[in-house]
Amino acid sequence: FAAAASRAFMPDPLMVCLIIFTWWAVLRWTQEPNMRRAITAGLLGGLAILCKFNAAFFVAGAFAGAALAGRGMRRALRDPQVWAAGLLAVLPYSLYFIYARFIAGYLEPGTFRFFPQLWREPAFYLRWTEAINGTLNLEWTVLGLVGIFLLPHQKARLLLGGVWLGYFLCGMTLPYHIMTHDYYQLPLVPLVGIGLAAAANVLWQNLQMGSRLRDGLTVALLLFGIGINAWTVRVKLKEVDYRGEAVFWQRLGSRLGPDARVAGLTHDYGFRLAYWGWVQPENWMTSGDYALRQLAGQEYDFDALFEQVTAGKDYFLVTLTSELDNQPWLKNKLY
Repeated sequence: FAAAASRAFMPDPLMVCLIIFTWWAVLRWTQEPNMRRAITAGLLGGLAILCKFNAAFFVAGAFAGAALAGRGMRRALRDPQVWAAGLLAVLPYSLYFIYARFIAGYLEPGTFRFFPQLWREPAFYLRWTEAINGTLNLEWTVLGLVGIFLLPHQKARLLLGGVWLGYFLCGMTLPYHIMTHDYYQLPLVPLVGIGLAAAANVLWQNLQMGSRLRDGLTVALLLFGIGINAWTVRVKLKEVDYRGEAVFWQRLGSRLGPDARVAGLTHDYGFRLAYWGWVQPENWMTSGDYALRQLAGQEYDFDALFEQVTAGKDYFLVTLTSELDNQPWLKNKLY
C-alpha cells in the first residue's frame, strides 16, 4: 500500500514525509530543549500542515505528547519555546488560507467532512477497521500500537502515544473520509512501523540462541520478507499500463478543441482532461458526491442544477460510463 501510494499524484506522500521529519524534530527538541530545535520542529510541522491540513492531527499529537514528556501541560503553556513552535506550525497554512479565501478567492467554503452522526453507527467503526485492514493489515496495526508501549524511552512513548491519539481524533473528526478513502490511513504506515520495530527489538533481546545464528537468521528472514513484498509491488504496478492514458486525454482534448466549453462527468473531477488535454471542464457530481452532500443535509433540484452547469457549454462529456448508469435521471436528460 505504501509503495503504491508513494507513486500517486497527490500531496499525501509528501505530507507523510514531512510528518516523519516533524516527529524526529520534536523528539530531538524534547531530548535537548532549546529555541533552535523548537523552531525546527515548528517549521517542519508547519510545512506538513501546509502540504495538507490533515497533518495537523499528527503534528499536534506529537507536540502534545512532547509537552507531557518534557514539561507537563501547565509548564508547557508558559514556555516561550512551545509558543514559538506552535506559532510556526500554524502560520504557513493560516497565511495560505487568508490569501486563498479572502484575497485570491479560489478557496470556496462548503467542504463537507464533519459528520458526528456517524459516531452512533456501529457500521462506521466496522468500515474504519476494514479500511485499516485493507491497507496495513489489522493484526500488524494492533501489534504496532502495542509496540509503542515497549519503547525503552518514556519521552518517545508519550510523543507517539500523542500521535496515536491524533490519529483517533482525525478519524472522529473526518469519519466519512477515514472509512472511504484508503489514503487517509497513510500516516499510520510509519507510526505502525515504529511500533513494530520496538516489538521486534524486545523479541531480538529475548532470543535464546547464539549471536551469529540469531543475526544470520534475522537477516535472512528480513531479506526474504522484503524481497517477497518488493516482487508483489512490482507485479501490482505492472498489471496495468497507464501510458495510454496521456494519449487518450490528449486526443480527446484536441477533438474538443482548446476553446471548448465543456461540462462533464469525467475521471478525477476533470483533472485528467485538464492536465493532458488542456481543456478545463465544469465538473458534474458523482453519485458519491451526492451521497456526501445528502449526509450533510443538502438537497438539490436536478433540473436547476443541470441548467446551471450546462449554461453556455458546447458539450456534456461523459467518460465515467458506469457512473452515468448510477444516475438514471441524468442519463435520461442527456439522451
